[in-house]
Amino acid sequence: MGTITDGFGIWNDLGAVTPNINSWIKFPNLSVGGLDTIRAKFIYNADANISSYGLIRSVYTVNGDSVITKAIKIYVQPESIILDIPILPDFKKREIYLRNFERKKYGYDNKFVVPDFP
Repeated sequence: MGTITDGFGIWNDLGAVTPNINSWIKFPNLSVGGLDTIRAKFIYNADANISSYGLIRSVYTVNGDSVITKAIKIYVQPESIILDIPILPDFKKREIYLRNFERKKYGYDNKFVVPDFP
């Protein structure tokens, strides 16, 4: 897994996905940092007519069993956004920090989202 550095620090790069309408797409890299803050960047043509939004959620998998969290609605915008997607408190007590993120799209235009985890 690579990293991205900006004025706020060093972020683990979870990768990029091209979200599909009504289909959850998993980011290629597992989140291993154990932190709650996500930095998302949207990549699209500057002249695009944006008429979509999406959802992002966490997926925890332990010994082959998976659970998902409630999804958060996100809107495409030119600036990076910071999201607070906490690790579930009970999971923190059990030291379950590893999770994947998934993205789902609603609308018509293809957009990319690149979340990073510090």
